[in-house]
Amino acid sequence: DRVYLATNSGLAFTSAYTDTSVKGADKWKAPHGKFPIVFDLSGSVADVAIDPWDSLHVVAATGNGMWYTTNGGMSKNDWTAVPFNSIPGWHDWCWVRDIRFSSKDTIFAATKGDQVNDGGLLASYDGGKHWSTVTGIGNRPVNSVTVASNGTAKVIYVGTGKGSVPGYLFRSANGGATWDTIPGLDARNNPGRKQLPVRDVEPRPGSVDTIFIAGGDNTDWAVGWSFDRGDSIQVPGPRAGGAEISRIAVNKHNPDSVYFAMRNSIVLLDLSGAPMELPPIVGPVDSSKIVPPDTTKPLETVTFQMNWFVGYPGEILYDIHYDELMMASSVGAFGVRGQAQPVSSVRSKSTTLAGLRVVSNSTRVQLGFPNPTGREMRVEIYDLRGKKVFQGLAGAPVRGNSELSISRSRLGRGSFIVRAATNFSQTNRLISLP
Repeated sequence: DRVYLATNSGLAFTSAYTDTSVKGADKWKAPHGKFPIVFDLSGSVADVAIDPWDSLHVVAATGNGMWYTTNGGMSKNDWTAVPFNSIPGWHDWCWVRDIRFSSKDTIFAATKGDQVNDGGLLASYDGGKHWSTVTGIGNRPVNSVTVASNGTAKVIYVGTGKGSVPGYLFRSANGGATWDTIPGLDARNNPGRKQLPVRDVEPRPGSVDTIFIAGGDNTDWAVGWSFDRGDSIQVPGPRAGGAEISRIAVNKHNPDSVYFAMRNSIVLLDLSGAPMELPPIVGPVDSSKIVPPDTTKPLETVTFQMNWFVGYPGEILYDIHYDELMMASSVGAFGVRGQAQPVSSVRSKSTTLAGLRVVSNSTRVQLGFPNPTGREMRVEIYDLRGKKVFQGLAGAPVRGNSELSISRSRLGRGSFIVRAATNFSQTNRLISLP
């Protein structure tokens, strides 16, 4: 229930956001909350983030610096400032667009300029006391940063670009030490517009592989998703109208429902509960409990649906948040109610491992997978202790089949669980190698 709201007049706080007995603006007044909490120079607060491990540890950004508190920050004197001009590599005329905690000590902040093409990614490794620029991102407009975690691994995703600067998705699986660079989305309503700015990226809760991506500038826009950390991105077909996407919110109670804020509308992408990645195997596996695939079962059919909520107050939705769905626009903060307008439904087919072929010799193991959908297949192999011994991708199918060749030295002898997934399907199969 601890909620902070960044506004042009200061920081707002409430501890009664989900309390239905407290109505409207009363949530933000004593004894439930406070507004405004005003910082130096300007009351304008660009963004705010709560430490997931300590709700009294909060970081905020204003026009003149980063601020942090360890006691909830109910008054200005509870906050400590880190002026922007004290941060090495800081570019004047930039604003913080997004703040995310990676751990209690490690925090990232996305920055960009309104009238200039400068910007970059800031990082603090001591809970907000000191900040530095992340050199791997460079001097470029940064719109968003998020940290995906599955409990054992973390991946940092950064969205960059603006109207005159091509968009890229940056990705780091080692805490920001090195970065991969992935081109932004092409506009779906304007085929001539390439590499839109990546406005936001959000992971599926508990996943490091499945991400949702929003791109756009002015009236050019695109939404997409990836099941392999952005290596391949799927984008629904074009639709007339629309505008740039500003932010994404994933439904925490149903992580296959994803909300995209588009000017004064909200687009709901519903992936119908389709599994998007292979959860890890933990600990020893009882091979007797592996259920053989049902060869008589027809191909599963799943759908995605795009629905539109339209006509919300204000010109622009600056942010959207899902716990109970909340949006912040140019004229206030609102809860979202009402029915979406159905727009389109696209069907996709998945596949199973029913016809897995295994051919082995002294040097290689060849696996063949039925793959009538034509999608790339992700393959993982575990031993019966639950240790992953191989992970890779099966190539494009030939006559409805994909094949994968693995060095015998990677596997050795014994029994193994082969797990394979397309975008919407996953299955297990036990094999034995002499």
